[in-house]
Amino acid sequence: APHGYALGAWRDDVDALGQATQLSSAGASGFYPWVDLERDVVGIVVLPARDASDTYWYGVTLRIQAEVRRIVDRR
Repeated sequence: APHGYALGAWRDDVDALGQATQLSSAGASGFYPWVDLERDVVGIVVLPARDASDTYWYGVTLRIQAEVRRIVDRR
């Protein structure tokens, strides 16, 4: 599969050659960093630790990432 776990990080997005274009490494304590290699952008979302595994927060994080991409792509 093109996505999946790499050495120490999740491969969230890959290009046509299978090279990672976005990496993340969600922590169990609510710390969710990601690196967008195409846009030269890094981001960190910090969530309430007790709610970090909740799928609602995962969706919020994905929406934040999408908004960051949209803003950066407008430049």
